[in-house]
Amino acid sequence: MESHGVVPDRCSYSSIIQILAGADLPDKAKHYLKKMQEAGLGLYNEMIGFNVKPDVIVYGVLINTFADAGSVKATLSYVDAMKRAGLSGNIVIYNTLIKFYTKVGYLKEAEETYQLLQSSDSGPDAYSSNCMTDLYSEQSMIKQTEKIFESLREKHK
Repeated sequence: MESHGVVPDRCSYSSIIQILAGADLPDKAKHYLKKMQEAGLGLYNEMIGFNVKPDVIVYGVLINTFADAGSVKATLSYVDAMKRAGLSGNIVIYNTLIKFYTKVGYLKEAEETYQLLQSSDSGPDAYSSNCMTDLYSEQSMIKQTEKIFESLREKHK
């Protein structure tokens, strides 16, 4: 659109983001969400205003975008909104949140999210486990750090 001199509006961005999120392409949707925000346009409020219910993919894109930007308030508000909508996160969202909670030092929230990963079919990956060991190490929580290390060792035997 832009290469032809057409400036995208809220509707254009919203449609593109919704299509990409629905096609399970959150990275591409994230790119357009950032462009939309840079243009000063809103997505989430527009969707709510038109009674379009965001799904877990849309929430995942929003959570990931604001977590990467280090925006604690926005990230947590979308996590809360997702919960209020009755949606459970997925492994991608949980990994994003563990990385985010580690970055901002939210131990309790990181532990709760890590437990959700542990109860998932695939379990926590090495990156999330490393985030947790970093967080525990910063808090001098040696037993918890050793427990995660041992679980990683058992998983990768």
